[in-house]
Amino acid sequence: MQTIRALTADDSKLLLQWSKSLPLEKRAYQIINEELLEKSLEKDEKSVNEMITKYHIGPSEERRNLLKHIFKRNRKHSEILQEKYEGRCQICAYDPVILYGVRGCYTHHIIYLSRGGVYDLDNLVLICPNHHEIIHSTNAVFDFYDLCYVYPNGRREPLVINNHLKGSLLSGRNYLR
Repeated sequence: MQTIRALTADDSKLLLQWSKSLPLEKRAYQIINEELLEKSLEKDEKSVNEMITKYHIGPSEERRNLLKHIFKRNRKHSEILQEKYEGRCQICAYDPVILYGVRGCYTHHIIYLSRGGVYDLDNLVLICPNHHEIIHSTNAVFDFYDLCYVYPNGRREPLVINNHLKGSLLSGRNYLR
């Protein structure tokens, strides 16, 4: 559902209701939780390897090896976003570096890797732990047209800081200069 643009909350509810009628696939239960994978990507290569070895048993060996090797590339992209946004959340501008002197925001895959997302900057945002948890727990959808997250309750939260994603309305504008 994340790859479909401009879905309303009602559209998402209809799709979710329809998806419940589909037969379950055993392999779907064996794919690693996206949030756990992202957290391991933020740590170190050993964490990534342990996470994939322990939880990612459904897909082919080739897919598991690919996930193990993206760690270095993901770290590079994470560093780029940390520098570009000075450690601030792109949604709410929360700045843990100023408040606490440490980085506290995560790079988040807009379209999850387990759902076919790519490892490019165009599929990443830098977000605070609160938004990271809310996006995952609500299964919020990213609207690429106007660069905002759409939650099941209809709330839309735009990126207030953006210098790398291109949407038709924001087109690289930075609301906090």
